[in-house]
Amino acid sequence: MNSSHEQTRRYAILGPVEVLHGETPLDLGPRQRRVLLTRLLIEDGRPISLPRLCRDLWQGDQPAAAASSVRAHISRLRSVLDPVRQGRSTVLVNGPAGYALKVPREAQDTVLFEQSLARARELLRSNQFASAHAALETALGLWRGDALGESAKYAFAAREAARLAAAHHDARELQAAILIELGDLERAVGIAEDLVVKTPLREASWALLMRSLYKMGRSVEALHQYGRFRTMLAKKLGLDPSPGLNDLHTAILRHDTAVLGSPRHSRSATTLSPGPGVTAEPLAGRTAETAHLTAVLQTAAAGRTQWVVLSGEPGSGKTRLLDEMSAQAEGKSSPICVSHSYRKVRHLPVRRLGWWSPGRTSRASRQSPLQGRPSSSDPPPCVRCMSGRTAS
Repeated sequence: MNSSHEQTRRYAILGPVEVLHGETPLDLGPRQRRVLLTRLLIEDGRPISLPRLCRDLWQGDQPAAAASSVRAHISRLRSVLDPVRQGRSTVLVNGPAGYALKVPREAQDTVLFEQSLARARELLRSNQFASAHAALETALGLWRGDALGESAKYAFAAREAARLAAAHHDARELQAAILIELGDLERAVGIAEDLVVKTPLREASWALLMRSLYKMGRSVEALHQYGRFRTMLAKKLGLDPSPGLNDLHTAILRHDTAVLGSPRHSRSATTLSPGPGVTAEPLAGRTAETAHLTAVLQTAAAGRTQWVVLSGEPGSGKTRLLDEMSAQAEGKSSPICVSHSYRKVRHLPVRRLGWWSPGRTSRASRQSPLQGRPSSSDPPPCVRCMSGRTAS
């Protein structure tokens, strides 16, 4: 087992199962034999009894010669994996408890992946972004497709396949986060967009997409992605985004560089409110509505709470008007309370998401999201906005 011949073997299951001798893939034989090898690799050196191997490979519908077939496959695998052995094999061993595949940890691609991923996280914690990126590229480079390949559909592989898929998703999220820090925003956006398609209920992926879009100067698109996630979450689960994602949404609305850093503006980027030396795109076709909102803000600034109700079909520009009001409020230190209604949530036609005061960025300056009517603990005179289609 410790011979130089064995040390050159590499076992890979981050894709179709594969065993390499140097750079040469070995012939592992027919499908049933490859599945058997995957089953042994998943067990990580622990023995598996012959009856259990038969149940796992044929999933309850065993032929009469199942045991003989497994023994034959074991013999062929020994010939491939341990061809120069003298006497009993030290690679694919048989004992009272069953068969076990003894593979050095450093020869397994799953171990190398997890080690490189842990190294990338460690480097990221010390702000060594370039080194963290290199370690992560090494980790992700080990993947050749879906983990376990053709064996993934077997019941014995379900848990390990799910674990490895989750680890791969974690690594891709980490990759996007590092690319944001390195300024490679186009790649970060592309990765984040792919992640939210594959796992649409995973909030961390949406947060990365929002951050990367904002850093590119595409703040309107970042806010739109938040709206997509919030609407999907309400329709599918009747839930709101977490306080953390709401805080990120608020930071983008306010262009809070203390939280988000400075965006990289481009010619195609549109911002909700202009920063120093940057001209925001004007809101076209809403002169009357904008004038009314400006008057509302002036009244609120004088000490009288105002209500604004925006209604209309999806895509008619309600959110853009609210964004414009928020941008104007930043210069007036006027608190804004925004609520949204969902047509299919009949028991709660208006859902309060909270309020914030421009100029105050601390977590304590924002109330926790509440539901129902405004309470006596609401903030001082402010503008309260409701947007959406009223439930019938």
